[in-house]
Amino acid sequence: IEWQREGFEMFGAMIKGIAQDFVKYVMHAEITVAEQDLSEADVATMEYSAPADPSETNTMVEAARAEAAATGVEAPAAAMVEDEVVQQPVVKSDWDKTPRNAPCPCGSGKKFKFCHGAD
Repeated sequence: IEWQREGFEMFGAMIKGIAQDFVKYVMHAEITVAEQDLSEADVATMEYSAPADPSETNTMVEAARAEAAATGVEAPAAAMVEDEVVQQPVVKSDWDKTPRNAPCPCGSGKKFKFCHGAD
């Protein structure tokens, strides 16, 4: 028990020392910011590429269409694909729903994994 207590105290002292060293290094760090030379011409030619209201454009296709309309450039064919794709529900047969260890629906008496599920 004494050994555990001494080890715990040593561990606590180590953690405290690490915290003090960290604070010492962080408080003495000097941060320098590199000046960027942006002229007014560079700033004037920048364009805002996001929509004015994000709720207006909720899909990538609509954003591509809006950008194409604003710039007068034809949008790529991939962007013009209809975004309303109707998804067909997947209907599984009894064969697809059969668990591997259940009896095979064919009536052979074998487990499905050894009969038709072996494929």
